[in-house]
Amino acid sequence: MALNRSRRRFLFLGISASLASALGVVAAWPDSATLDDDAHSYGFLSPQDRAILAALAPAMLAGAWPNDVARAKHETLTLLRGIDTALMGMPPRVRDDMRKLFALLGRNAGRVLVAGSLVGWAQVSPARASDMIQGWRDHSLALMQQAYGGLHDLTMGVWYGNPEHFADCGYPGPPMLKFNS
Repeated sequence: MALNRSRRRFLFLGISASLASALGVVAAWPDSATLDDDAHSYGFLSPQDRAILAALAPAMLAGAWPNDVARAKHETLTLLRGIDTALMGMPPRVRDDMRKLFALLGRNAGRVLVAGSLVGWAQVSPARASDMIQGWRDHSLALMQQAYGGLHDLTMGVWYGNPEHFADCGYPGPPMLKFNS
């Protein structure tokens, strides 16, 4: 019974967001957040998807994310490229679910209703992003918890799968295999 109520509430929010967007209610809130990366050809992530992930990454990786601006930009691009590659290798159902999530978060109304942010992704502070993702993690709707879990696992897997970050979690790297000749 509670599950049906949660689904109805989520559907109501989705329909309300669509209606508000169609009526132009949220058109006044700009969301020009994009991250330019001409050196990489993305197969899955759109510029809007990359802006969303770039805003959420420092909060998702709190404690491991660099404070240096130049290093943070490098890490952002590396992370986005890794996430894009990982998503391209995922089953179609996972890619479809991620596409739906990014589409929802990429719309002004979706960002306001789901993330609670009136500003575009480029203006979301790490503290605000942290509040957003904590809200998703602890949300009463299982769907929001799943969205958090998917983004969290994808982000962490790509970050700690990068040999540059093995030391961050105390992993010495894969063992060297010795072959006898």
